[in-house]
Amino acid sequence: MNARAHTAVSSLLPGRDVRVHSGMRASLAALHEILTRTNTFTIMIVGADMTECIVVRKDEVSQHVRIPFGTSAVIRELSGANGLPDETEHLFKAAFIDGEDSKATSALREKLARAEIEYASRFGAALGSLAERRRLPNECVLITHPFFAPWLETFVTRIDFSPFTVTTHPFNVEVLQNAHVAHAVAWSEDTPPDVAISLAALFVRAYVGK
Repeated sequence: MNARAHTAVSSLLPGRDVRVHSGMRASLAALHEILTRTNTFTIMIVGADMTECIVVRKDEVSQHVRIPFGTSAVIRELSGANGLPDETEHLFKAAFIDGEDSKATSALREKLARAEIEYASRFGAALGSLAERRRLPNECVLITHPFFAPWLETFVTRIDFSPFTVTTHPFNVEVLQNAHVAHAVAWSEDTPPDVAISLAALFVRAYVGK
C-alpha cells in the first residue's frame, strides 16, 4: 500500500519528494517501550469525538474500526439539555480523579452508569466485528486525555469483552501515561509533560530523525 501511494502521488507531482505520514507509526514507537513483552496487542484511542480500535499483530496494523463515541459526547450527555459542560467537567474530575464522595458526585456516577450500557453496546458491536475474522489480543493499550483515563480504564476493564479475546479473558488494560513518552520532549521544570505533545514529538522523530 505504501508503494502504491508513492507511485500514485509521484505520477501527479513528478520530481517531488513524497513522504507518507502516519500517526500510528508514532504511537507504535511509544507502545514498543511499554509493551516490551509482546508485539501483538489491541489499541483503543479515545478522542473527543471518535474512538479508534486498532489491532496490531507482530508490529503490523492488521485491523481497524471506528466507534462513534468520544469524551465530548460523554460530557454533553451528563450535562443534559440545561446543564453547563464546564460544571460537569469539574464534577467529573471530583468524582473520578479526586475521589470525592458527595451527593453530587454520586448522582453523576449513577447517571454515567446508566449511559455506560449504551457505550458498552457500541464498543461490543465494533469489537465483535473485528473478532469475526480473528480473536483480539488480550493486551490492550488505552490512549486518551489524562482527565478521562481513570474512568475509561475502569470502564474497559469492567465490561466483559472476553468473548472477543484470544484467551476468552477480559482485556489487560494499560493506559498510555506521561511517564511512557515524556522522554520525547525536553520539558522545563515548570511545564508538566503532556501525552499528546510527546506523541507529536515521536511522530516528528519517526520521519525527520532524532
